[in-house]
Amino acid sequence: DAGAAAGAAGENPLAQIPRGIDLGPFLPQGNRFSFRMPEDAILPRQGTDPYGLAILFNIACAGQVRLAEIVPGAGPQQVPIQCTDENGEQLPPSDYVIGISRVYAYETRTNTNPVIEKITFEGKDVDLAQGITVDRCTAATRMECPETKIDVRVSDSSWEENPSDVVDGRVLREQLWVSLYSDKGEIETDARLLFDTTKGRPPETEVTYRAAAEPGRGTLWAVVHDNRGGQAWVVVPVTVR
Repeated sequence: DAGAAAGAAGENPLAQIPRGIDLGPFLPQGNRFSFRMPEDAILPRQGTDPYGLAILFNIACAGQVRLAEIVPGAGPQQVPIQCTDENGEQLPPSDYVIGISRVYAYETRTNTNPVIEKITFEGKDVDLAQGITVDRCTAATRMECPETKIDVRVSDSSWEENPSDVVDGRVLREQLWVSLYSDKGEIETDARLLFDTTKGRPPETEVTYRAAAEPGRGTLWAVVHDNRGGQAWVVVPVTVR
């Protein structure tokens, strides 16, 4: 098509898309996406094994996704998309998140996503369909709210070798960590280490959670990463009574 031809000719294929329209109906939707890596993606690289690289862009927008106007002379790192209201007015940063994912391809190397075996709350396995239920916090300050403990358990097989990380002839393993988020309560730390590159699983991986002051229903997200781009996540319903 015209966009592909322009890209092949070195021009910006986004220039073929009209400004001022909501791109949502034309974009893939949902929290999963798959694609086929081009057959010729793997290329020779100086000082390392041949590999290919694809970059996927994503956006979570509480509005409409539109192409942004590129300002001449403002530099090459301008973001070409924006999140707007129905009238085309730019929404504040609290209403959108833009991200990228790098996907590497090798002839012989493999990398599987981490496997989340279970979530525990106060030492007990969580039924992901039922979620967790906690009493609301009635303390005067957030730090005085009762502490509860959430833990994320990943399989031992998730701790894979990392061929790119070699020290004194020894191939190290991946680093794995979990990030937790909730819209109904507070998580004490942004991330918790689940596997070290050399020492394996730490003795303590629990994260402190404090319930919200207002009763209601919400969500907790646990996202597990490895340091080669692998990811896995679970969604846990939260009820504050």
